[in-house]
Amino acid sequence: MLVSVILNCLNGEKFLKRSIESVLNQTFDISEIVFIDNGSSDLSGEIAREYGPKISYYRNETTITLGQARDQGIMLAKGDLIAFIDADDKWKPDKVEKQIRLFENGASFVFSNAEMSGGQGKDFILFDYAPPEIDNIFNSLLEKDFITTSSVMFKKDIYINSNEKYNNNLTIECDRDLFIRFTGGSKVEYTEEVLVTRYLHNSSTSVRHNAASIKELLYLEESINNFSSNRTEYDASSLGVFNSRLNILKGRHYWQLGDLKNARASFLKSNGKKGYLMFILTCIYPFRSSLRPVILILRYLKYLSNFLRRKINSNVNKL
Repeated sequence: MLVSVILNCLNGEKFLKRSIESVLNQTFDISEIVFIDNGSSDLSGEIAREYGPKISYYRNETTITLGQARDQGIMLAKGDLIAFIDADDKWKPDKVEKQIRLFENGASFVFSNAEMSGGQGKDFILFDYAPPEIDNIFNSLLEKDFITTSSVMFKKDIYINSNEKYNNNLTIECDRDLFIRFTGGSKVEYTEEVLVTRYLHNSSTSVRHNAASIKELLYLEESINNFSSNRTEYDASSLGVFNSRLNILKGRHYWQLGDLKNARASFLKSNGKKGYLMFILTCIYPFRSSLRPVILILRYLKYLSNFLRRKINSNVNKL
């Protein structure tokens, strides 16, 4: 099987060589790297062109959505299998070799475990305690977004012949949207080996970012709810979890924009303890300048809860 690697890049010069080298150093012979330069203003294009014929370089003079750029790369690819790597991630040397074996079992979509690196000793393994539930992956993905894009491989012909394509309206949520819809009718395989390192960076909290995030979450909400209504395997409770978490995310972005009315409405619409807590916090902490203290408190409470749960489970297992 021929493997095409899609690398979408927008001003990714800082870590780009590391990503490219991790693809070129694979133990399995990669057919091509399709490099989509989405209008970069830094040295990303120059770095990519340094590799000559090893990289098929394409440049968009005007930046398009990531969903459009992902689809563009797939359509240009010549391989039977499509793999993605983002410009700041890194593959283990045997990533493709180990994943390609899974297609021999009839899989059309595969992904792997991943190391999440936040720097300053904040590294962790994505599935350190329990593997993802892939027997009914459609409902699992509704409840939790757990697929690392740089770990994904799938058959190009399945994508081409499917009605489920990347949403041209999405950038931030384009992968999540596609993976929920695309895996719904596909045979999915997963390897617990850590084959990818994903590097986490501080996300933007600008007004422009928050407004764009709300717009994308509304697109995602409509897309997945419409799709789910036509699926026989979907579970109403899983869709409820999806919508609840989406409303909390929308509420946080509205809150940061200072739109307390829509923030509180979104939190209440989530119909969960976390949403109600966030609603109360907007009443006692209505400032839009910074949510960092609130977020730090919530993260600490979540960490403490997970720590205590693991401690209890460990003690139970010893009995």
